[in-house]
Amino acid sequence: MQVIRSPAARLALHDVASTRALERVALAQLPVHTLMRRAGEAVARLAIALAPHARRIWIATGPGNNGGDGFEAALHLHRLGRDVRVQLPDRVVEGRALDVEPDGRLVVRDGSAVVHHFDAGDVVHLR
Repeated sequence: MQVIRSPAARLALHDVASTRALERVALAQLPVHTLMRRAGEAVARLAIALAPHARRIWIATGPGNNGGDGFEAALHLHRLGRDVRVQLPDRVVEGRALDVEPDGRLVVRDGSAVVHHFDAGDVVHLR
């Protein structure tokens, strides 16, 4: 396991292989989606700390677990009174994040009260 040290902050950083090894151990010991929920909550807390008065916060997501982390962050931000904007390759949906389903799909109600279910692979970014 390679540990990278930052001379300025004196905090240990882990390379990709080390991070994946740590995640494998944690995933084996925790209930399903626990790491994803924790990552999303941490992103939401950081966003609020950096921009406490923002009403809408942009979250860039990728496919797979990164997208799930973004969905969790969107849900936590909604619970803190922020709006979400989900942008897909062919359309944009604006509304309120309602939930993240057990399978990882984000549930959003748009301004017309239509409920949408998004998989991480569908999303270009969240705002």
